[in-house]
Amino acid sequence: MGDRQKRYNHEYYEQNKEKISERRKKKYYENAELREKTVKKSREYRKQQSAARGHADTRGRKPGPLAPRRIELAEIGKTVTAYSSGFVAKELGITVQTLRVWGKKGRIPVTPYWLSNGRWWTQRMLTAFLKAKADCGEVGVRSRKFPDFARKYWPNDEM
Repeated sequence: MGDRQKRYNHEYYEQNKEKISERRKKKYYENAELREKTVKKSREYRKQQSAARGHADTRGRKPGPLAPRRIELAEIGKTVTAYSSGFVAKELGITVQTLRVWGKKGRIPVTPYWLSNGRWWTQRMLTAFLKAKADCGEVGVRSRKFPDFARKYWPNDEM
């Protein structure tokens, strides 16, 4: 395609883009097969883009929060079940970043346990957060009272 044709196409599109857009939308909503095909192409494109940016999981594990594991707490001489920040955040219905920021700002108590370059929360800590969330009712962790309830239920020997 020559420069002249490209320029003509560009000008034509600029003058008629609303009409063209309306025709595309109408065709999309009326044709279920086209919708399905478009969604499939979009999904494949996003997957390719994600892989191209290096977001593919190269460690051979499923994406998402790490599974709970048993960790040794030398300070208290116990082995306990611990949960990753991703797991705790998912249970609370927030993001890991929110969990991290709340801890940094002192809004919630934080775990002193680090393993594999990440924070790990004990079962008692997770239970404290879940009880606090339940006490806040429908608002849940977004409630202003959530930090107070979390501290109320927080295990004293794990501060």
